[in-house]
Amino acid sequence: MPPKNKGLSAKEKRDRIMKIFTERKEVFSYPQLEKEAEKVGIRRDNVKDILESLLSDNLVETENLGTSKCYWSLPSQALIRLQQKCAEYAEKIDQERQKEIEIEAQFESMKEGRENCQQRTELENEINQYKSQYSVLLKNFEVKQKNDPQRLQKLKKETANLRYDANSWTDDIIQLSFYLKSQAGMTSEQLDQLGIPTEIDNI
Repeated sequence: MPPKNKGLSAKEKRDRIMKIFTERKEVFSYPQLEKEAEKVGIRRDNVKDILESLLSDNLVETENLGTSKCYWSLPSQALIRLQQKCAEYAEKIDQERQKEIEIEAQFESMKEGRENCQQRTELENEINQYKSQYSVLLKNFEVKQKNDPQRLQKLKKETANLRYDANSWTDDIIQLSFYLKSQAGMTSEQLDQLGIPTEIDNI
């Protein structure tokens, strides 16, 4: 009997659907995915919304196949998405830090002989505002990086597994590309049109 859906959060449902993709490493039609979701305790009428959220986060890929659609997820996609999020937060922090430095430089240049001027007060308010924004961004970034110890340990283990799976997929793609070039006489341009990368390295 599959686990019950009662009490599952939206995140737990997403995680279970993603687990189907990452563990099976297969391409699914929508009816197949509904059937697999039922096995892990997710009702069929919930699958569409969960799948759309995963597609919008670029964790799952889709392609038209005749009159239907197929869905899949490369093992490295979740890791890449997490790295992108961390990079985005780091970039925002750097931008806010630079703004703070610029404001403080303006403040210092106006400081002498203008201790009580209105412009100095406005600059102080701007500095405090940017410091507050910087603190919020820094906190969010640290949460993304650290989370709780159990999640961090799990992430380390999943990262290692994802790297292994990603490299396996890379090797398969390289072998497929070599076979199509040597045996089928296809060119690099033709492979690119089919969505098969000709230049890819292990991570």
